[in-house]
Amino acid sequence: MKVFQIGAAGGVGSRLSRLLTESGDEVTGMHRAPEQAEKIAQWGAIPVTGDLIQDTVEDLAGKMTGHDAVVFSAGAHGTGMEKTTLIDGKGLEKAADAASKAGVSSFVLVSAFPESERGKGLGEGFEHYMRVKKTADIYLAQTDLDWLIVRRAC
Repeated sequence: MKVFQIGAAGGVGSRLSRLLTESGDEVTGMHRAPEQAEKIAQWGAIPVTGDLIQDTVEDLAGKMTGHDAVVFSAGAHGTGMEKTTLIDGKGLEKAADAASKAGVSSFVLVSAFPESERGKGLGEGFEHYMRVKKTADIYLAQTDLDWLIVRRAC
């Protein structure tokens, strides 16, 4: 299977890239920073530069074309509420729309358990993150894609 992985250099993404390539899948790992390419290649994946904020739906669709599935494990990782909205929220929307445009019907979203750590005084940034993740989950669920949402505790 040819898998297009968004967020391949992250914690979840790096583990998944290794597991997929070890099982014989061909993984194209999208990353933002040039220095991440070598790390992705070491895991057996094909690195491709991309940016969920700057790339258009058409840009992303062009990168996804020819793949069987998309895995979205990207995240803003505490870089602020604006980037959380742009990457975890709007970035997911762009990626889902791009997958449809590219004819890639299978889409896996690594999300967050909706009530994980809620009410523990982690602040408005965390509450914003949880709202954005929930909105992204709903967006994906309303598409025509064959989707799977994997929720993890934060």
